[in-house]
Amino acid sequence: MNTIILGIDPGFTGAICAYNTATKDIEIYDMPLRVDTPRSEIDLEMLSRIFKQYYGQARAAVEDVGPNWRWSKKGIWSFGEGFGILKGMLKAYNFDVDYIRPQDWKKAFNLIKKDKPASIAIAKKLSNLDAFRLKKHHGRAESFLIAYYAAHKRINLPK
Repeated sequence: MNTIILGIDPGFTGAICAYNTATKDIEIYDMPLRVDTPRSEIDLEMLSRIFKQYYGQARAAVEDVGPNWRWSKKGIWSFGEGFGILKGMLKAYNFDVDYIRPQDWKKAFNLIKKDKPASIAIAKKLSNLDAFRLKKHHGRAESFLIAYYAAHKRINLPK
């Protein structure tokens, strides 16, 4: 049985969280992006390095989200391209993948119709990590919450 869950918040502001359900250890990786290109693109080499560390010892929980209708055509295309890269890389490394609807994990944490800081607050409470200290760290927080949700499914939030 895999004790590590890779919680993945796809998108360029997303992140990958490796949550060890046995030890409760947490590693957070911002979505690796190329810096040598004029538009945002996932850095395949860095993504591969991250996934390689967990090959054969993890399963993945990916937020099953689609593009926002308010985005531009270019934004929708870029998101789809990035999501496809994630799916392909997960398949290439032979991870078992659970696709989790945002409504499901957000409902478990009472985050429906709440803003990003609410996700950060819950992630801080559950993990005691400093990795969620800034508002821009919402992708990190949500990747952790996705992994936590996948690990526990029935969640009793601490008071």
